[in-house]
Amino acid sequence: MSHDIATKIEEWRTQLLDTTKRNPLINFKIGSAGGIALVHPEPCDIWDRLVVKSDNLTFVWKRDLVGQPTAEVETSEGSSPGDADHSEAAKKESNQVIVDKCRLSPRLRPDHLLTDFPDEKLSARLKRLAMNSREALAEQGVAILYIAFGFLRWFESIDSKDEILSPLLLVPVRLERDNVEAPWKLLAEDEETLPNHSLAQLLSNDFRLNLPVPEDDPADADDPNVRTRYFGEIQQCIRDLPRWEVLDEVDLGTFGLQKLAMWVDLGKNRDRIACHDLCRAVASDPTLESRQPKDLPEDGELDQRTHPSKTLHILDADSSQHKAICAATRGASFVLDGPPGTGKSQTIANIIAEFLAIGKTVLFVSEKAAALEVVQRRLHEKGLADFCLACHSHTAHNGTVVAELGRCLGLKQENYANVTEELQRLDGVCPANRVGGGRGVTLSGSDARLLRKGIWTKRGGFS
Repeated sequence: MSHDIATKIEEWRTQLLDTTKRNPLINFKIGSAGGIALVHPEPCDIWDRLVVKSDNLTFVWKRDLVGQPTAEVETSEGSSPGDADHSEAAKKESNQVIVDKCRLSPRLRPDHLLTDFPDEKLSARLKRLAMNSREALAEQGVAILYIAFGFLRWFESIDSKDEILSPLLLVPVRLERDNVEAPWKLLAEDEETLPNHSLAQLLSNDFRLNLPVPEDDPADADDPNVRTRYFGEIQQCIRDLPRWEVLDEVDLGTFGLQKLAMWVDLGKNRDRIACHDLCRAVASDPTLESRQPKDLPEDGELDQRTHPSKTLHILDADSSQHKAICAATRGASFVLDGPPGTGKSQTIANIIAEFLAIGKTVLFVSEKAAALEVVQRRLHEKGLADFCLACHSHTAHNGTVVAELGRCLGLKQENYANVTEELQRLDGVCPANRVGGGRGVTLSGSDARLLRKGIWTKRGGFS
């Protein structure tokens, strides 16, 4: 690996992680604009039910536990700052009294979640978290709602009075409820627990402190002591730093981990990335030699140099789209640019179909989940659903992916009529399709349909 490309990869990784205090992974806040502290059950019980046993937990209404409304103490208008401070203290004291009563209620179950929020405020907060989580999943295909287990309490300097709380372990979750009046339920997603890589990067850069990596052994997935053992390792790591400590607390909040997968991938696959021509080109490697195909057809040469039997489009394509498809199938790397509605997703679907026909695997990625769904829908509508494996958003769960792979592996080969003669006839009635031929012939509607039908016979060869 050359020094230049290695340096560039590290620059990419650094840019992917936000280590500023604007990031809740670094500076986590609790309250109406931040996370929700879970004060019941104990952290070990929440971990056992949510992570080890995959049980759901319920945000119980306090009014159902104590039999009375749990509204906040409001600050009267025109009050002085001192009155406001007193009112805030009274509000906290009142909320704490209600929480204590809820803890002693015989109606409180082990699977009930208690917070410091009154019922009305808690309902609005959970509703907003659930809505934001669904929107992120629908628009970008990423999970942002997590339960944070454990926090590192630390300070930027020895004389700093401002404590900073950073979460240590993140468990992806989702919120659901049966109806608008029902209490919210908290369920763990079928994904792995994540450490706080942003915090690890910051401590490494600013304090030369290397946080331990949590165990990643599948055999320990059901071990309830994994969490406490990891916290103990961190506490041992920070033992020489005054006032630094690990807090065994649990909070619900949203975290932007969209770029974490790329950060991990760049770290694990440095050598492979450094050897890939496309990655070297992005890194502006001066030693890279161009391997672009040199004999790509121009718009006016498409009829002469492409034949119906070798044109496997599943959707209509004009000359500019056809030119892009030819470039892709001949191994060219390029950027397809155009305003909305000019057929980019249509061209991508055609390119995928062309590669499927010759037995290649295609990975289609996008920042927006909607773009993935548009192309996937086009492929489904043309009978290629069984060749598409969705690996994003709610479809990315391990069990779902494995089940879909198993279903497709069990499919039987489909038989289609042989239309070789029809394709040859189309080639014959279009002399322009032969190199050096004359003027092209416009295909009739029936001929065009036969051409499309002929394309589908290719499925029989690789079903």
